[in-house]
Amino acid sequence: MGILALAADERVSDVQVTDDLLTVYLMDGRIISVPIAWYPRLSNATTAQRNKWNIGGGGYGIHWDEIDEDLSTEGLLRGAPAPNPSKILYSRPPNRANEQTSLDDSFHEGDDPGIIDHLLEGEEAAIELNDILFKLKMDIETLGKKVAGHSARLDRLNKHPSGKARDFGKLLLLAASDMNTFAKNVEEKLSPFQQSIDVLTISYSGYLDLINAESEEEIQGVRRLDVSIAQLLDQVTPVKQSVETFKASTVALGTLNLSRELRKAASRQSKAIQGIVSNLSEVESFALTIKFRIDEKLRRTPRGE
Repeated sequence: MGILALAADERVSDVQVTDDLLTVYLMDGRIISVPIAWYPRLSNATTAQRNKWNIGGGGYGIHWDEIDEDLSTEGLLRGAPAPNPSKILYSRPPNRANEQTSLDDSFHEGDDPGIIDHLLEGEEAAIELNDILFKLKMDIETLGKKVAGHSARLDRLNKHPSGKARDFGKLLLLAASDMNTFAKNVEEKLSPFQQSIDVLTISYSGYLDLINAESEEEIQGVRRLDVSIAQLLDQVTPVKQSVETFKASTVALGTLNLSRELRKAASRQSKAIQGIVSNLSEVESFALTIKFRIDEKLRRTPRGE
């Protein structure tokens, strides 16, 4: 078991960023090297900003605070670029006379700017949603480890209570504090989470309503949307799994009824988790509906057969 763990340790050891490449060194000796153009925030950052990174998520995430960028070794190993680099790298021209400098070469003179805007606004919302999902997963995994440690220590103290009352009380307060901090972080994310879902729903649904996927440009647009939705679903699945694992351990700690502070913290955290679950279900339902509509659009053309 120990040999297998050493053979596949995907935690981050070191990070190097140049003008062309992002290189991540893993604990097991593997090296991941990807084009920096995949990550527009890094590409547009200064050298000083690129070098100010921190390891998070139990060793599996990299965070650049100044540019608000988060990457995971899971995503890097999967070869997943940011959902929409073109949205950040360029700005939409104010009129059609400058169309040759437009956001994406997929769209040309005959396109309605409103149609393009639907797709781009949706892609921007998808980027924000992916950021929120990644940060939630990191928060859940970090607190999950803390809660497991608190539970184990409380169990030991509960079995041998003599002379440990002060330690017991401190540990209960620490567990309650960690749970409240997590709940606060989630509460702050739930509103932008819902806003991103709303923008995504309006934008992507509106885009599909307005196009027929008959021209090459429209087909490329639908396929681009398909990639964005697939990346979003890739983020939803691991977050759902983390939530389910996390829920079991925290519910068990809250039901121990060890202190008023812990009960209140557990109740607040339970509501926060329910908010995550509700939003994840909404994202998944929306994404699957859009995938179905994408399949319908592409089946109308020979390229979708």
